[in-house]
Amino acid sequence: MAPKVTVTLLTYKSNLQFLAKALESILSQSYKDFELLIIDDGPKEHNTPVVEKYQKKDKRVRIIKNKKRAGRLKSRNLGLREARGKYIAILDSDDFWCDKDKLKKQVGFLEKNTDYGAIGTAMVLINVKGKELGRIKYPLSDEKIRRFMLSSFQMAHPSVVFRKSLTRKIGLYSESRILKYAEDYEFFLRAGQFCKLANLPDYCLKYRVHPGSGTEKNQFKQRLTVIFLTARYFGKYPGGVSAALKKMATLFLPRKTMDRLIRSKKKFAKIYSGFTGIKKQL
Repeated sequence: MAPKVTVTLLTYKSNLQFLAKALESILSQSYKDFELLIIDDGPKEHNTPVVEKYQKKDKRVRIIKNKKRAGRLKSRNLGLREARGKYIAILDSDDFWCDKDKLKKQVGFLEKNTDYGAIGTAMVLINVKGKELGRIKYPLSDEKIRRFMLSSFQMAHPSVVFRKSLTRKIGLYSESRILKYAEDYEFFLRAGQFCKLANLPDYCLKYRVHPGSGTEKNQFKQRLTVIFLTARYFGKYPGGVSAALKKMATLFLPRKTMDRLIRSKKKFAKIYSGFTGIKKQL
């Protein structure tokens, strides 16, 4: 019998302590009807001993080991194709879930609200040592998410649970080189054309901010991609003109500078929230 949920986790040359923490956070969920599908895209001698240890401990763990490196996008899509669950949950190997009822809450919401296709949560930002750096809350309602969707991604990707049936309507993550820095954002821009989106107010994800992460290393490229997506989906969501202007105005503003302003000036935090719909506490 197929599980209700498939949790997909992609690992390459992961920090093994972070990887173990991510796996523990999944397997300790109060909601039990899931499979954990690990796509191992790294060298055999690196991740394999860790993930196989968890497979021996828990029969819900399933491992797909790529024979040669496929890359993030192809590996993500392999996870979607191989998922057996009605719902798909995403987690990255350097982050972890901090609410044991996360899946229970999200699955419960989607079961009751059949017009919604995906639901995320709020998140806590942490550093490499696990120290809290700040908190981020996203708009809760589909109406507000839609209002700000062209300004910025309105969901924390490693917190999202979505219906697998969406992939039959909209396809998988784009493997285009043009979109490689924002494939998650583009996927849910497409999804929003077919279903409602929501977020829970609960802090269910701890998101690790560190210099080696793709988000930190590719800030400028990611911003260019987001501007491209604003143009591509212009007219499909409200606020296209203001979203484009906001993105152009902040294109060369480093994230650290923006965060410093949010941290030091309450007025700027309100302006940021008014522009993006996102409440950031640093």
